[in-house]
Amino acid sequence: MTPLPQPHPAIRLEQDGPVVTVTLCDPDHLNAQVPSMWLALADIAHGLADDVRVVVLAAEGRSFSAGLNRGMLRPGSMPGEPDLLAAAAQSPEAMTALIGPFQEGFAAWRRVAPVVVAAVQGHAIGAGFQLALAADLRIVADDVKFAMREVSLGMIPDLAGTRPLVAAVGLTVLDVLQRDQLAERAGALGGQLRDGLLAIQDRHEVVGDVRGRGLLQGVELVLDRQTKQGADRLGAQVTRRCLELGLHMNAGLMADLAQLQGHGELFGRLPDEGALQALARCGELRAFALFADGEPVAALCLQAAGEVLHYLCSAERDDFRPWSAGTVLHLQAIRRVFGEPGFHYMDFRPGECEVKRQFANGALRGAAVLSLRRTLRNRLLLRLYGFLQGSARSPGAQPAAPDEVRELLI
Repeated sequence: MTPLPQPHPAIRLEQDGPVVTVTLCDPDHLNAQVPSMWLALADIAHGLADDVRVVVLAAEGRSFSAGLNRGMLRPGSMPGEPDLLAAAAQSPEAMTALIGPFQEGFAAWRRVAPVVVAAVQGHAIGAGFQLALAADLRIVADDVKFAMREVSLGMIPDLAGTRPLVAAVGLTVLDVLQRDQLAERAGALGGQLRDGLLAIQDRHEVVGDVRGRGLLQGVELVLDRQTKQGADRLGAQVTRRCLELGLHMNAGLMADLAQLQGHGELFGRLPDEGALQALARCGELRAFALFADGEPVAALCLQAAGEVLHYLCSAERDDFRPWSAGTVLHLQAIRRVFGEPGFHYMDFRPGECEVKRQFANGALRGAAVLSLRRTLRNRLLLRLYGFLQGSARSPGAQPAAPDEVRELLI
């Protein structure tokens, strides 16, 4: 392998026949990147010889790249590099003119004629992730960890990496569908499932219809096959029994919560279905639903942690609020969970509501204490926190959500 002129102190360039290897060579800093590296990467891509057929993007050490060097967020700490904090205060046009050449260090690799392969190990975060996405192919080690943290701050990754990420995920899904013949398997297994459901329909008058495709099959439960009057109460019983047997049903608690959210008020955050299933598998979920005439009118989700039950969310249908459906459900749920050994406290979380006034027998005063480093990320979050607090003090505004802000700050 023949060494080529080194375009940047943190980038090594080598050629072996038609193969050029571009190596990030600053392992002591986990190959963290600075804008001058992006300009050098663009120059390398633009200057590839016509006889090059393959380009390998690699890195020394235990990490492919930890992303932007954090020194860039401390003014004056990176001599020769632009002041990104000062640039953030410029006009959008000036910021675009500054970032455009930096983006070319990533976008250029998607336009070159040779096949570009990224050999990725350890961390590939932010700019490191986006450099890997610039390649046509990625060969990754078992310990690889990809992350694009900008999105968790409500920011757009600005080094041209989001479009290839969406394309890569979509192509991978298609590859898996073809490789594992998922469509054919779903058709075959779906045929067996449908035959079994049709046999049940022949034996039971309450099954009005069986319809669907593949493994997505629906069973319509009715009181009368002629009028198609729905058997809602039976449907609720079947759903609960299926859940007890470990069979996933779309008509379970998530559907009840979603239905209540459309016809009432939801308190707390509606967990996603995957999160609820994970809590259930480890025995930390306590979920309750109150039905009237076969339809959910109130729901409650709790998370068990040691001797404490933490309040996740609750919902109540508007037209059943005069009958205190939510209060009834809370009372029954509290009686049941505190009947289990080991639970001594229920954490209703911050905020005021009628349920707390009715059932809570104590309170703790709390305050949000923020201990932050002087980084651009934390400065942006402090501005967000100040904005939320200011909005909460304005007339008619809803209180700021300290839990949500605290999650961002962690």
